[in-house]
Amino acid sequence: MQNLSPTSNAAYRGVGETLVQMVKNEGVLRPVRGMGAVVLGAGPAHALYFSCYEYLKETFTRVSHYNHLAYGEIHIALRVDTAVRCC
Repeated sequence: MQNLSPTSNAAYRGVGETLVQMVKNEGVLRPVRGMGAVVLGAGPAHALYFSCYEYLKETFTRVSHYNHLAYGEIHIALRVDTAVRCC
């Protein structure tokens, strides 16, 4: 559990002070360090998700173009597939 009221001997008193000290001591770009790796990983993952979604949407809605249950099933199928691959 996080403590919202730090003790008097805490190194930082809050998120704002921590950010200010980080920028002051380590440079302006320090808070965004590692963001490139996240973007490089998220881009292909979102492209794969979108392409799978479009394929499943076309497959599930061949019978009826306005079947809202099919869209829910597509999202569930993609979430289950993602959870299985991650574990």
